[in-house]
Amino acid sequence: MDFDGSIRCDQPAATETRHRFLDALLAQGTSIDVAEDAALVLYELLQNGVEHGAPRPDGSLGVCWEVQGDVVHLAVTDGGLPAGGPPGSGAEAWRARRLRPADPMADRGRGLHIVDGLSRSWTVETTAAGTTVRAVVPIGPVSPGGS
Repeated sequence: MDFDGSIRCDQPAATETRHRFLDALLAQGTSIDVAEDAALVLYELLQNGVEHGAPRPDGSLGVCWEVQGDVVHLAVTDGGLPAGGPPGSGAEAWRARRLRPADPMADRGRGLHIVDGLSRSWTVETTAAGTTVRAVVPIGPVSPGGS
């Protein structure tokens, strides 16, 4: 079930990875509601990497998930530097782990609020090599039929 690898730094790859992760959680017996919440957190981290980060030198994002008991540890690494994305991209707030108030009329701007609400914790680590965002998401006990 665990995964440690890389994906293309684009929206279709983020969507594909979300589905792969959801399928893996369901196969191990995680309830559909809980699995969908965890997959949403992963997808928001991936989308932030695609939209606000930069690809790593090979054009990828690093992705890792690991189930430990009743939680899954998620990590997404982009190649962005501490300065963040283009001006106005919101990368500065993301990298500083600051939540900006969500505009109720806006089509966007709720991703980190979702991550914050569904995760036990989340952190951002920025180095010269890029930015890694980690989240710990509760998934509850695995059903007896799960592998």
